[in-house]
Order: sequence, then structure tokens, then C-alpha cells
Amino acid sequence: MIATPTKPPVTTVPKTGRTAKKYYTLHNFPNTVMAVKLNGYENLNTSVVSFINNNDAIFVGKMIENHRARTRDWPVFNFEDLQEDNTFRLINYAENDQILSGNMYVQEWNEIDDLKLYCVSHFLDLITLNRLKTGKEGFNLNGNMFKFEADQEFYTQRLKYLYDK
Repeated sequence: MIATPTKPPVTTVPKTGRTAKKYYTLHNFPNTVMAVKLNGYENLNTSVVSFINNNDAIFVGKMIENHRARTRDWPVFNFEDLQEDNTFRLINYAENDQILSGNMYVQEWNEIDDLKLYCVSHFLDLITLNRLKTGKEGFNLNGNMFKFEADQEFYTQRLKYLYDK
């Protein structure tokens, strides 16, 4: 009996017309990313804060810049040192313009994998804020927390690279 090879079926992924989600992180010069340590989440490392909405990132950045301009100090981002309920105290000084004055900038990430690699490479976890709503009593945040772990070999190579740098 002779078998004739057949062509495999052609498979295509249907296009949805949707683009990949972008993520935004806040940084202050020269190279510090906005990160927090949450009280009550001992299994979570200090975490990079990312935003789904660029305007939310700019809004929080403006509040931080205005806080620094008025108090001459950066706000405390270690939630362990603040309230037991993880309440972050920062007065809403944000103005209506959507431009950061220069102390901070917004980094756009086109791929979540690039942001994840950044976090793992810097021994950080990730918090993504999907929604930031302003209310009478403050802000309502909705998001996710991600804990990252890599092989010991990855961290060994990373530490060697940082040591040799």
C-alpha cells in the first residue's frame, strides 16, 4: 500500500482589529521607577506601578511633582510606613494640564513581556492599575498584582552582570 502525503491544513489566526495593550510607568530622572511596597503582602516584593491609561499616569505624576514642589520632598511610596489599610496620603494638587514639568516622565511599554522582563531583571514585582476613579473621599483603584520568579541561574547571571558593570 502506498500512502500519499497530504498537505497540512492552512490555519490562520483571525484578525480582531485590536492592538496590544500599552502600559505606562512613571519615572523620575535619572532612572528611578515608581514602585511601592504594600503592607500585608509579605510574599510580594517591592512592585513597579503601571497604568493602563496614559492620562492616569500623567495625573498621578502631576500630583507627585506638585507634592514635591510644595513640600520639597518626594512622597513616601513604602506603604508599610503608612496606614494599616494601605491608604496612600497625597493631596490632590494636580492641575488640569496634561504635561509633566520635567522631574518625572512617563515610559510607554508596547509589550507587557518587556515590562515583565524589566521587573524580573530589577528584582521587582508588578502592580497594574486598570482604573483610577476620583471620588469625594479620594481615589478608587482597580488593578492586578503580579509576583515574578525566575530560575536561580537567571538571577546569578544578572547579579554577575550588575557586579561587573
